[in-house]
This record gives sequence, structure tokens and C-alpha cells, in this order.
Amino acid sequence: MSPHTSSMQRLTQLLLAILAVGVWGLSLRPYLPIAAAAAKSPSATPTASFDTITVQRINVADADGTTRLVIANSARLPGAIIHGKEYPRSINDAAGVLFLDTSQRILSNTKSLG
Repeated sequence: MSPHTSSMQRLTQLLLAILAVGVWGLSLRPYLPIAAAAAKSPSATPTASFDTITVQRINVADADGTTRLVIANSARLPGAIIHGKEYPRSINDAAGVLFLDTSQRILSNTKSLG
């Protein structure tokens, strides 16, 4: 056995050992307390990026749950909301966007007719 073959075998064994440690580390990562604490951290905000999202309605709300913005198709768009009470819409085939203030009154709306 030449010295070159022996050093290649040692290098191969070292690389396999590093690979094995890496695989074990990745497989045990969800169970480590450090990873669990980082995942529960309030500063860790999940984000995502999409090319297309298909929904029937989107509600944007404050931290306390107060709805501030509604984007909806014609079937899911709410009626007029005045002082927290919803009144029926006069145009039922319009999709749109509703902007609501702190009293749940409509500040502005944009409707697409047709």
C-alpha cells in the first residue's frame, strides 16, 4: 500500500465522519433546546413570498383583533359596517376593498362593478 493510498483513505474516512456528524446534527436539530427556544422567540416572525395567492376574502386586523381592511370577492364582501353593525349591501355583485376606522366605520371603499 503506497503512502498516497493511505492518506486518501484517511481523508475519505475523515470526510465520511464529518458527513455522518452533519447528518446526525441536522436530524437532531428539531429536538435541541436551543432550536426550540429560537423557534418560540417572539422576534422570529415567519415570512413567506408567493407569486400568486387565490383567496375569496382577506381581513387585515390590529393586534387586538379589530378589522381594519377587508378585500373580498362579491360573495364575501360585507355590507356597510356602521358602529360595529353590518347593514346589507345595495349592490350584491361587486367585489371590493373596505377600509375601516377605530369605530368600525367604513372610511373608504373601492368596488369593482361587473
